[in-house]
Amino acid sequence: MPRLDKPHLFQLPMPLWMFRTSIRGKVIPFVFGQLDNVLRENNSNTDIPISPAYVIAYEPTGAKPCYYVIAGHVTNAANVRAFNNLGDVVDVNPVSSFVNIDNRVFSYISISGSHHHWTNSVAPNNDRQVWIQWNDGAPYPNPFGSGDLKGGGDVTLFMLQQITNKIDYEAWDAISPILNEYTFGGYINDDKITIFEWLQKNIIAYLPISIVNGPKGLKPVLDLYLEGGNITPRLTIEAGLEWFRNGPIITQSTSDDIINQVMVRYAINGVTNTPTARISISNSKSPTPMLGFGLNPLCEISKSIFGTKRRVIDLEYCYDWKTATKIANNIITTNAMPTKTIQYSVPLKYGYLEIGDIIEMSDVDLGFSGLKVQLLSKQYNENRWVMEFKLDSNPLRRNKTDV
Repeated sequence: MPRLDKPHLFQLPMPLWMFRTSIRGKVIPFVFGQLDNVLRENNSNTDIPISPAYVIAYEPTGAKPCYYVIAGHVTNAANVRAFNNLGDVVDVNPVSSFVNIDNRVFSYISISGSHHHWTNSVAPNNDRQVWIQWNDGAPYPNPFGSGDLKGGGDVTLFMLQQITNKIDYEAWDAISPILNEYTFGGYINDDKITIFEWLQKNIIAYLPISIVNGPKGLKPVLDLYLEGGNITPRLTIEAGLEWFRNGPIITQSTSDDIINQVMVRYAINGVTNTPTARISISNSKSPTPMLGFGLNPLCEISKSIFGTKRRVIDLEYCYDWKTATKIANNIITTNAMPTKTIQYSVPLKYGYLEIGDIIEMSDVDLGFSGLKVQLLSKQYNENRWVMEFKLDSNPLRRNKTDV
């Protein structure tokens, strides 16, 4: 029988999405997403090692099996490919599961010296690191339907369920088809970050939403400037009749916040911890035509005003070319022009307006007519509502080439 290195394995209480092995204090990873067939800028597909594996048991002789835990949950994967830092690669099947003493399920593989050749035998040692390539099935089943947990809406909702039961499911269902067009994946084994912190930093930051607390619980507010297409306003307003401006237009961003040329790097290789693919969005063509280069006319307008403002952004949880491309274009759309806001004091009868609503605004004193604005916040004050709006600063939507 295999000998366990520690008699009380996996007993420390951890959040639902991860748990710890007492061997070397490692946190067994939560792995999710579709992580195979990464499309690179040269139009080639590749599989890469992504998540770590840790020894949990082994026979004392090198020819006998060595058992590696690869995920702190069941998986959809039938087989995996294992890499080590000595350059060895082996295909391993099957992926097996085990229920531990506190009824948590984890997935593991066994590497046997009689079936696999690894440098210096398959027996574990302190110098060997093992990484898993998920090339035959995704690592986590989708709890909201068939297939795999990978869509941005599903991933966000799944993580929110780990921390609260106050969720507006109708609101999430309404826009999940849009959010699930963004796919994410990777592994999580950092027990020093909270679930919500991780979610905000790695998923929500790259989705066209913000999350607010509504009457039915947490709900998403879609950024219609990014995903609304031809935006239909909820109502049309002329300032000065019932709506009174509280002050001037305020520019919330500085020239340092402007981005009109972006390179998004993605598909992190777990062994080297470096991106293996990239997508660039700019105002000029690449000297070498390739899949990973796109043009956005807003870049040229922004560059003519602010000069070249370049940014490189690494996506730690993206392995999908289409998602990386959408994120790169969203970064340009959001940041190529300054963010401007304005406040109006409005009658109580407009209290039905919700955060995220789009209205068409005209303000003769400020010289604009039919401008789309989005409601960012509202506060009750002296029998009226004070509403703050974000102005649509994209000149292309107003058939202009300047601000």
